[in-house]
Amino acid sequence: MKEQAICYKIDTAINRCRNIVVMGHVDPDADCIGAMLAIKLALENETRKIDAVLANQPPDNLFFLPGIEQIIPLEQYQQKPDMILLVDCSDLERAGAEAMIESWRDIPIAVIDHHDSATPMGDLLWIKPAASATCELIYELLKNLQIPLNKEIATCIYAGIVSDTGCFRYQNTTPECFIYASDLLTYHIDTQLVRVQLFECRTLASIKMIGTAMVSLEEVEPWLVMMKLTIADKQKYGARAQDCNNIINYALYKKGAEVALLFDEIEENKVKVSFRSRDNYNVGKIAMALGGGGHVAAAGATMMCSLLECIAQVVETVKKEIKVND
Repeated sequence: MKEQAICYKIDTAINRCRNIVVMGHVDPDADCIGAMLAIKLALENETRKIDAVLANQPPDNLFFLPGIEQIIPLEQYQQKPDMILLVDCSDLERAGAEAMIESWRDIPIAVIDHHDSATPMGDLLWIKPAASATCELIYELLKNLQIPLNKEIATCIYAGIVSDTGCFRYQNTTPECFIYASDLLTYHIDTQLVRVQLFECRTLASIKMIGTAMVSLEEVEPWLVMMKLTIADKQKYGARAQDCNNIINYALYKKGAEVALLFDEIEENKVKVSFRSRDNYNVGKIAMALGGGGHVAAAGATMMCSLLECIAQVVETVKKEIKVND
């Protein structure tokens, strides 16, 4: 009943507006983009324009998603909307729009997200960390509002759920995932296309990055492993930022590993840290302490320091946190 009420509040807010911008987080994934596109495809009409805006270019493997060609780069978005809808993130900074905070301060913000956040930004918040994916919430929103689905909308939602659950393999997989997926499949989604594009479609440079990261794999403790990618590694193979996505998952293949870290050197004194864990360890809490965030088993943070300094600080924090909570 509580979720039905928040759905109706979001619907009321949307119906008051004629020009809405829906935004997701930087370095967008299938859940983020799928949620944005499903909102646009389902709720845009003759009297209401919904612009889907991203700070980053979508990854190449997601260009199969219906409507993705309509996404507008943030740098090209010149409108002042009536409403901001943040999906899969809960503040404008995470959406890469920190420069807009002042000029948009009088615009109402609604948030639909499944990430736990200490400081969400918004007038209307629907944050449900127990949900497997933000697309799970988008499905619930549209069903509660009795908005009809079609193949295109169903594909976007299904891709988001499949991506964030690792094809229903991760520990965040819920009974609702299967119930919703079962319904979505009735819209004749091309499930093979979704699977191949999400999990079996990498550039040569990306495959080289997997190999480079795996060669760097180091056992810090029997339960803790780490990998790293340097600027030089990426320059060697002409790898882009998106070519390094989801490489962290391979680190947990090591027998006995419970926590895995990937240190990705973005530029001098800027390192992207990815965290993954098995059932017993909450890496989301650790990432949040380091200025990032995420989920219990998957999280990230960006550190403004050298690669060596970052490795030392994060490893020390992880070992300390795990020791305290053991």
